[in-house]
Amino acid sequence: MGKADREKLQRERAWYQNHGHQAQHPLNAAWLFSQDRNDFNYIFPKRQMSAAVDEALAGIEHPSVLIAPIGRGEDLPYLKSPGRKIFGVDTSPEALQAISDPEVVTMEADMGSLNQWQDATFDAVVIPLIFHHYVTLGFDPFVREAYRLLKPGGVLIALEPSSLNPFSLVARAGKRLFGNITGQVEDEAPFAPVRLANSFRRCGFSQVRVRGAGFAHNRIPIPVAKAINLLTTPLLHPFPCNHLNWMCLFTGKKPING
Repeated sequence: MGKADREKLQRERAWYQNHGHQAQHPLNAAWLFSQDRNDFNYIFPKRQMSAAVDEALAGIEHPSVLIAPIGRGEDLPYLKSPGRKIFGVDTSPEALQAISDPEVVTMEADMGSLNQWQDATFDAVVIPLIFHHYVTLGFDPFVREAYRLLKPGGVLIALEPSSLNPFSLVARAGKRLFGNITGQVEDEAPFAPVRLANSFRRCGFSQVRVRGAGFAHNRIPIPVAKAINLLTTPLLHPFPCNHLNWMCLFTGKKPING
């Protein structure tokens, strides 16, 4: 692990201990932001992620799924299912301590180097909301490791914010003007979906798809978000609307002869 990677890992671990959210800032006032609003607006994208995992694992008996990173287990309600064997890794021991589900095997580890598992171990690898933390360092090391860990025919699934979403463009401009009032990791940023899709292809994945997972940004009021989710569902997948979502879903399949 190089110096830049070690420094990045330290920043990510520190994020769990002190998010740096400036609750008193005027732009974080209750009418502009709330934790309830934030949490609600992740439900719709994560349901799309759940549906993609269900589709990928259909017909597989007792499939094995790696969640990397697993964080505090926020995604388990969307990814657990009877018969699935769930494994999770994270770099933060504080996050892992919050997971009390005895059916989930967790491990503190860097998801770019998971040598504790042999090649072709998992039927699916799910990477939720982490690539946008590595826009500067690059995606390929994580994608290559996921490829190694997947069985032939296994699927890599990722959920990430798009920099092309109109509200995301406004939020990024606001960050430049007002600073990091939401406590993001220093180099965290949404990105153009084609960047991750191309990484999937470079690392050997086939059948790479980018699908929209929701247009409603996490600062959108809940009643408005409900309306957006209802009205824009037909626009989630057609190009170029799929790239304009707030959250995008990426899938790629390891070739049978991979």
